[in-house]
Amino acid sequence: MSSSGNGKSPTGGSLDLAALAIQAHGGTDRWNNVSHIEVSLNLTGSALEWKGYPGRLQPTCHINVRDTKVVFQGLGSGNQYDKWIFTPKRTWIERRDGTVLASRDNPYANFLDHTRTTPWDDLDLACFAGYALHNYLTFPFHLLEPGFEYREVDSHEENDETWRVLEVTFPDHHLAHSKIQLFYFDQDLMLRRVDYAPTAFKAPASHYCFDVKEISGLKIPTLRRVVSRIPNEPIVNGVHALRGRTKLVGPTVFLLDYIHVVVHDEDSETSVGVGI
Repeated sequence: MSSSGNGKSPTGGSLDLAALAIQAHGGTDRWNNVSHIEVSLNLTGSALEWKGYPGRLQPTCHINVRDTKVVFQGLGSGNQYDKWIFTPKRTWIERRDGTVLASRDNPYANFLDHTRTTPWDDLDLACFAGYALHNYLTFPFHLLEPGFEYREVDSHEENDETWRVLEVTFPDHHLAHSKIQLFYFDQDLMLRRVDYAPTAFKAPASHYCFDVKEISGLKIPTLRRVVSRIPNEPIVNGVHALRGRTKLVGPTVFLLDYIHVVVHDEDSETSVGVGI
């Protein structure tokens, strides 16, 4: 049975796991006082090469946790002061003086016909990085928002550990790698893994979380590695089964290493450096 982001649960089970995870990552009282988060990071991986962005990207991003808006600087190869701005309805790149260099309405729709090797343009990169990082930095707290559905499913054994698993169905208005995702929590209720099949790649992946730091009362994984996953079930209705063997050999699809994180509150600011 399922629960939803309105805080009601007919069974209590899945809401318990979601509520416990939220509490373990900082709790609602702490989260409700956060206005935005700034992150500087190293971003590498074979997926960037597939999409036409080889090497290492070192962006700084400003994430509004109340509205879905992310502003990058240093994301691409252009002027380091250019702003790459993502919102669900529009993504654009602008100069320091406000001159718009490129823009796209409904940017996520551009991924619908993409495959793993479809080249990206700068607006694709801004959209993908924008919605992804917004989701990473607001989880598990965005489960409290209306429209999310979730249920606890069978536990998972990995590396001699037992992880509890939450199956989450995202509402249509909330952009995400895929509509249904699996989130794995360890005995301390820290997020350890996420399974999804991104629309932009049409291939299943497992996303591992490491080096959790407590930053201004929030528990944030500061190293994330995405690897290929081989489904152990057939394709159903054109969608890869979420569960599957994880292929830890071969190139890393994405590696995100947070260098510095700043948590901004409504009434104050705390700055903590990580990964240096």
